[in-house]
Amino acid sequence: MAQTFKYQTTGSSRLPRPFIPLTLRYKDRTVKIKALVDSGADFCMFDGELIYMLDIDLTKLEKINVNGVSGAATGYVAHIEIGVEGQFFPTPAVFSFDFSPDEFGGLAGQLGFFDTYIVEFNRKAMHIEKAFADFASALEITVKQEALVSDRRANVEKALRKKLVLHPSEEPKVTGSWDRNTLTRYLYEGDVDVMVILHYGENKGWDNPEGTITCLDRFKAILDEAYPYTDKHRDENCISIKFSEFRLDVVPAFKVDSGNYKIPDTVRKRWVPTDPFKFAERITGVNNAMGGAFVPLIKMVKGWNREVGWPIRSFHLE
Repeated sequence: MAQTFKYQTTGSSRLPRPFIPLTLRYKDRTVKIKALVDSGADFCMFDGELIYMLDIDLTKLEKINVNGVSGAATGYVAHIEIGVEGQFFPTPAVFSFDFSPDEFGGLAGQLGFFDTYIVEFNRKAMHIEKAFADFASALEITVKQEALVSDRRANVEKALRKKLVLHPSEEPKVTGSWDRNTLTRYLYEGDVDVMVILHYGENKGWDNPEGTITCLDRFKAILDEAYPYTDKHRDENCISIKFSEFRLDVVPAFKVDSGNYKIPDTVRKRWVPTDPFKFAERITGVNNAMGGAFVPLIKMVKGWNREVGWPIRSFHLE
């Protein structure tokens, strides 16, 4: 099925260029980026920092020298999957720490992209919608912000794993606006939610009214020890950590037999059911049905809401 993507401007450049959203996947790790479609690139090439976000072992990668218009660079070849609108295909890709643009994450080149898709450029099709595309592009999260959030989340998870027994097969999951790709680049004004799934047998003593508070207090004590100089507090169902760049809300959870989850509610003193991924799936479905226009629309409304002084809560906008 044909997919259409609008030309966008990004960063300080005023020239519209063909960017597309890509998802990079390696085993069970995925990273969403914005890539420049470049027919002059021999292969797909990405920011080297993405290696760590995908949990790829750098020491096992083939090291090569690459040359381009900006000079020579050192690259590392990894066999990954690249996804366009949910459709993935395997391809070798080059990652380079010498290639680190602030405004986008990489290049979609000949090997692995142009030999998989029929690509047609149509600059004449640009019209008044370009202004909206520019506005949406200016709200996108950068690759460096992606790396920062990934690093913070991984360190919090590591601190909790040292003190608690987590679910043996359910990794902590990023939920909320970050998972739905509706968070804007103004991270310090928003929050990132990470749900930490506990091993039920080892922590079932918390599965009661008083346990909702005891569980969160234990989480806070562990995080206080790991981050003694970082502001944090216990909220209704999470521990909220105020980093300088953004707020991270850490939510304990149990997985239930239905496959869903339950999280603590310290106000009503009970564990309440939740399925944050169902909402994300619905947004993705609507976004696909609208040709990829729905998620940018949400971000633009959030951007407008920010400019006029936040008359509407972001939660209600979504």
